[in-house]
Amino acid sequence: MNNTITKAKRLIKVRMDSLEKDVTYCVLDNEGQANWPAPFPALLYCFSTIDLMGALYWKCTLTESEHQKCCKKSFDSGVTNKSLNYMKDFMKYPDLEAKLIQKVFRHKLVHLAQPMPIAKFDKKKYAWRYIHNDRNAHLRILRKPSSDIYDFQVSIWSLVEDIVESALGPNGYLEQLSKDTSEGSELRKSFKNAYTELSE
Repeated sequence: MNNTITKAKRLIKVRMDSLEKDVTYCVLDNEGQANWPAPFPALLYCFSTIDLMGALYWKCTLTESEHQKCCKKSFDSGVTNKSLNYMKDFMKYPDLEAKLIQKVFRHKLVHLAQPMPIAKFDKKKYAWRYIHNDRNAHLRILRKPSSDIYDFQVSIWSLVEDIVESALGPNGYLEQLSKDTSEGSELRKSFKNAYTELSE
C-alpha cells in the first residue's frame, strides 16, 4: 500500500477513535446517561479535530508566487478558512451553519472558554444551545417568537458522527486521498506538508 495512504489511515483512524472515546467520556456518565458533565471540552476536541482535517485537506487557491509570499502551507496559517472549507466540502455543512458553528462555538471556546450568550453574525443575533445527542436538532436555526433573536442548536454527538463520517466514510477524506493516486497532486501535497509539520 502507498506510504502516504498508510500514514493517513493510521493518523486519521487513531484520531477518530480518540474523538469518539473522549467525547463519550465528556457527555455520558458511567451508566451511559447523558448528564452532560463536560460539553465544552467535548466541543473543543471536535473543533481541534476539524482543524486537523482542514490542515490535511487544505487546497491552496493562490498562485505560486502569491503562495510563496503568503503562507508556505504552514499547518497553523489560515486555520479558520481551512476548517471552514473542510466542513463545507466533506462534512457537507451549509455555508451559514458552518460559519455560525465556528463563530458561536469554536472561536469563543478557544479564546474565552465559554461562548457569549448572544452572537452577532451577518446582522442577526443568535443564541446558542448544545444538546447531547439529537440529530434532528443538529445545526437547527429557529427564530424565537416575538424576538429578533435566533436559536442556533448543536448536537454534540451528531457533530462527532459528522466528523468521523467525513474522514472515514464513503466519499470521505481518506477515500478521496486514496483515489487521488498522483503523488504530486494538491491533495497529496497538502497531506504530506501537514503530516510533516505534525511529526516535527
